[in-house]
Amino acid sequence: MNKKFLRDGFEYYLEIDTEGGEEYEYQMLLVNHMESILPVNVVTVEDKRQLVYSASGYKTLDNCLEKMVINGEQILLVMESVLNGVEDIKRYLLAPNNLVLSSDCLFVETDYSKVGLIYVPGYDKDIIVQLRELMETLLGRINSSDINSVMLAWKLYTLIKDDHISLREIRKIMAGYKENGVMFPARIEEPGEPLEVQPEYREVKRTLTGKKKEVNRKWLPDISFPLAVSLICMVILVISEILVLFLIYTGGILLWKRNLFLILTVLLILCIGTTITLWKKDQVVHTLRTLQERAKEHLTFS
Repeated sequence: MNKKFLRDGFEYYLEIDTEGGEEYEYQMLLVNHMESILPVNVVTVEDKRQLVYSASGYKTLDNCLEKMVINGEQILLVMESVLNGVEDIKRYLLAPNNLVLSSDCLFVETDYSKVGLIYVPGYDKDIIVQLRELMETLLGRINSSDINSVMLAWKLYTLIKDDHISLREIRKIMAGYKENGVMFPARIEEPGEPLEVQPEYREVKRTLTGKKKEVNRKWLPDISFPLAVSLICMVILVISEILVLFLIYTGGILLWKRNLFLILTVLLILCIGTTITLWKKDQVVHTLRTLQERAKEHLTFS
């Protein structure tokens, strides 16, 4: 698919050379105004068709992600807009697989409140595969310090990776999350049906259904070897500074004591910064592992 971006004064266009597709698809794009699809014109040049999409007022998702990270709420806005676009084009008998969801062909407003899609007849790439690739792109630019956003993104990615998931199920699950803050739907039990599950799954189930809002978690997650070394170094530096201060107190301020104290202070500041960075990284890794385990448990018991 050949494409190029054009500017004409303040107007911004995406021009795409098309091959294949059905004639009625081009007519549907020209005649009907679909809210989720960018305004488009069909141009014939030397017996070849070109789609010219007007993207004025938008930026590509690529451009937005280059300048800033994305949070969970913005991911939901993007995904919801894509699913709305799928429903929109189905009303006009157009194929979802002809939507182009690559980040350089997905247009968003700066605050992600509106998303513009493009439709290319003959593109024919599985929409679920495109959603997975889109989520992988978004995961690469997620705000890693926002644990809630990281958990939400991974839950959504886990769902989309399921080969048996449908767009309708994804939409239903996202709607449930927006309403109740629950990503996975609860398992519906028949009246009188015994529930034989392990205690840890029962704990997760109660949390997911909203009957219990808190989960008992370890205050201190498993720490990595680099973080452990950094913590040990920080303790050693603190003890060393205390000893130097004691020497200064008992023997007066000498040049070598002052210089040693300054060096230890600088090293301690660097060590504290490194420890904080490693701690945040370990928290994200621990959260992702926990999320993946819970997702597997849900899929196993569903």
